[in-house]
Amino acid sequence: MNFFSRVRTIFKANVNATLDSLEDPVKGLEVIIEDMRREISSAKKKVASSIAQEKCLKIELEEARAAVGKWEEKAATAVKSERDDLAKDALKERGKAQKKITLLEPQCEHFQQENARLKNELKLMEDHYEEALARKEEMVAKAKVADARSSMVKNPPSSLRSEENQAAFSRAERKIRQKEAEAQAAKEISDATRCSSEKFDELDRLQRESDIDEELAKLKAKVKQ
Repeated sequence: MNFFSRVRTIFKANVNATLDSLEDPVKGLEVIIEDMRREISSAKKKVASSIAQEKCLKIELEEARAAVGKWEEKAATAVKSERDDLAKDALKERGKAQKKITLLEPQCEHFQQENARLKNELKLMEDHYEEALARKEEMVAKAKVADARSSMVKNPPSSLRSEENQAAFSRAERKIRQKEAEAQAAKEISDATRCSSEKFDELDRLQRESDIDEELAKLKAKVKQ
């Protein structure tokens, strides 16, 4: 059938040409996949219609076979009743049913074989469709990688600019060393100030003790007088 060959042609013969003619191959494949989806949907309807015809023919064939048996019984009954006229009519109807069977049997066989072939063709179409979906996902992934590489070449990130990156690190290190030196100097000044203050405090204490000793001596001398 034409719709089966069309899908195979779209997928096999025209895919490469279609993709080559489009700037964006991913979009091109999406168009092809959508065409395949529509064709598969149409194919399913036609296969379903053909299967329905086969079923209808089988029903007619079974009815014709049943009619043959029915008219044979009626003919026999007419003969027993000595009604040859009715027996002849029954035999004529049986003949018609047999002719119908002769016509329907090859048609049913043909539809049965054809529908089996169509089902296989439809399965192949669906397999091609799944293959196209997989190819599309693969192409999307490859396109993303390619776009990322292209973007990095055209606009390299700051982390890849080695000279600027090294200069920034050097500035940061100098600032850190400066802060460390300032912190150390502040500590040393604080320690020196605290040590000097402690020494002065000790001198004041000694001076106070000396004054007290002197006053005590004066007091003792006064008491002795």
